Amino acid sequence: MPGVGSPAPPFSGHDFINGTTFNLADHTGEVILLVFGAYWCPHCDAEVAGLQNIWHDFEGHGVQVIEVCVDGTEAQNYTWLHDDHGATYPAILDTASTFSAYSPSQGGVPHNYIIGRDMVIRKDLLGETPEDVLRGHLMDVIYMRHPIDLELVMDVSDSMNDSPPSDPGGDHKLALMKQAATMITDFMKDHGQTDDRMGLVWFTDDASEYQNTLHQKLLPVPANWADLRGQITAHGTGMYTAMGAGVQKALETLAPSAHQRFMILCTDGMQNIEPKVTPVGTHFEIIDSGGWVAGAHSSVPAHPGVDIASYNTRIHTIGIGIEATYAGLLNDLAHATGGFYRGTNDPDHDLDLIYFLDLCNCMAAGSPAVVHHGVGRLQPGECEASEYFCLNRSVRKISVMLSWKSSEGSDLAFWLYTPDGTLLHLGQEMQLFENHCLATIYLPKSQNGASPAHAGQWRMAIRGESGHSGAGYHALAVAEDRDVHFHLGIPDKIYEVGDLLPIKVRLTESEKPVLKIKDIIMETAQLPLPPAELCARYTAATSQFFQLAAAWSRRYTENPLALKLRAMASDPKIRKLLKPVRKQSTLLEGSLTCQATDKEIILPVLLKQPGLVSYKVTVVCETPNSGPICRTDMVSVHVGPGRAVSGQTRISLVEINEKENGGALFYITPKNEYGQLLGPGVEQEFRVEAGHQDVRVSVEDLLDGTYRLEVSTVGHKRKTPAKIMLKGQVLWNNELNGE
Repeated sequence: MPGVGSPAPPFSGHDFINGTTFNLADHTGEVILLVFGAYWCPHCDAEVAGLQNIWHDFEGHGVQVIEVCVDGTEAQNYTWLHDDHGATYPAILDTASTFSAYSPSQGGVPHNYIIGRDMVIRKDLLGETPEDVLRGHLMDVIYMRHPIDLELVMDVSDSMNDSPPSDPGGDHKLALMKQAATMITDFMKDHGQTDDRMGLVWFTDDASEYQNTLHQKLLPVPANWADLRGQITAHGTGMYTAMGAGVQKALETLAPSAHQRFMILCTDGMQNIEPKVTPVGTHFEIIDSGGWVAGAHSSVPAHPGVDIASYNTRIHTIGIGIEATYAGLLNDLAHATGGFYRGTNDPDHDLDLIYFLDLCNCMAAGSPAVVHHGVGRLQPGECEASEYFCLNRSVRKISVMLSWKSSEGSDLAFWLYTPDGTLLHLGQEMQLFENHCLATIYLPKSQNGASPAHAGQWRMAIRGESGHSGAGYHALAVAEDRDVHFHLGIPDKIYEVGDLLPIKVRLTESEKPVLKIKDIIMETAQLPLPPAELCARYTAATSQFFQLAAAWSRRYTENPLALKLRAMASDPKIRKLLKPVRKQSTLLEGSLTCQATDKEIILPVLLKQPGLVSYKVTVVCETPNSGPICRTDMVSVHVGPGRAVSGQTRISLVEINEKENGGALFYITPKNEYGQLLGPGVEQEFRVEAGHQDVRVSVEDLLDGTYRLEVSTVGHKRKTPAKIMLKGQVLWNNELNGE
């Protein structure tokens, strides 16, 4: 049966409107609007005026309109189309059963198809379609971009069952990830193209990948939308984090594709099952890296010697949580493959935005962009709140989404008001789901015989029952616009405390830079204390850290730092320190400074604290051609603590005289020039040198910023000059006892 993605069945017939012969094959290379209608059908009658308007506007511009009349005579249909409505587009009678060839199981009229330049069916629209919606679908095909293949690679380890520390008692991280993933699947149903495909990979103790009954792993999204979202919502969790196995499965599935290839990798923990994504020199490979291993090897073999970048897949990485020891890996992995790293310590606030920013980046040729992301709350007793966003004139399609927390039992909805105050009648454009709703609107939208202007400020009225505890919500608006592009860029390098981070704001209109900006609003999100300082504070012997360690050690050897970080995240006493502090600065208020070049605006930001820091940037301006422009993007940076300095570092030396081979015992707490801890997690970076030779040293990370270094024999002399270095920086330079 022909349908979206299938070749269009050929047909020809006498064009009784223009007195010629119409043959579909003669129009290869054009976009074709094929309409099946009947003179006695009131819904078909209502479409004719719009079809004539489209024909008038697009004739001679690579677009063909053709109506196939499924009943009556040429004379009857000529009177209906031409005499009654003034139609001049081609029309033929269905004398060759064309209608049954296109619609064997959906025989109703009107039935509209849009056929691409390659003679493949791209849209299948059953029932009366308003002119503005029909124009929107037509523009989708006219501006069709290259298709994409997208793998969602999702962490379903046990820690994803925890609520984020920033929202104790709220939705679990797994639920937040599933909601974001289903929302982008719903978005792609309307904004994706016929050939866009999506695959699903999960990783825990091992990696698994969904394939349908036809053994397809990459599924065309519009045709498999329900299947994909059903698989996302139904998946459960395991125990551990086989990230390398999940990435490898996705890369191998994408490898044969001729489409543009992308991966969105979302995780909240350190990989702890082989094989692992591992840096090898200046690139990354999936190998058996050695070291401690939790559980058995995954079913995915290692691939030593294969650079991940050779798969030609852009990997966008999403890091959830305070585990700064793996944020650097995700950051570097994304940069190595041309992707973006975005991290969050507050997934309840950020995760849906991050997913949509990554998806918009994957679909860049289609030019979707986030124009609004608002996080709000209906207070107890309240039943309405408002969010506002601006649209420019060249926006031709928007998706507006509202989501809410499953844990609060809310049930919300929204209404949209245009800049002149007109309430839009959404009707079938509104789609309702479990804990979110979505409306996709083609602009300009007509209703009651008029098309309200869409350029300007829109109001999104959010309504629902707030209950005794209130109701939190997220409001998101994504616009499709081929004329205006917005992107944040940062240099590809490792940043440390004290560096100046240049956030590059790049806004273009018709490929020309826009530098006259009305305002830039930047929201900075960062933990109140660096992760290392939090680890140092969390030392109670009766803490959940030790309880978890005892329980888990019965089966596996867990990474001690990962275990401590997880225990911290679940400890009520420290949760308040794990909620990011959000600060807003703007150009208008003078709290934000910028520098302008001939192509971009640079926001210089001084990095003052180690750990994850995220910047949500919204740019607001107005141009004569586009009117008001508003765009939002986000960048995340993993800030390193820099080098230790001897003046700040605390060193305690205990001579080991009772041992036959001499040596010494040190307790070292390395700090940078600002007095900030470098650890835990840097035990591999220590080096001891005596007499210009490396000396064997045993390093134990005490997980509170201090390291226990046991240095073995340093030579045959009673006193031997020795150095202790961390990341090449000398921390201690003195003499040690020899044998």
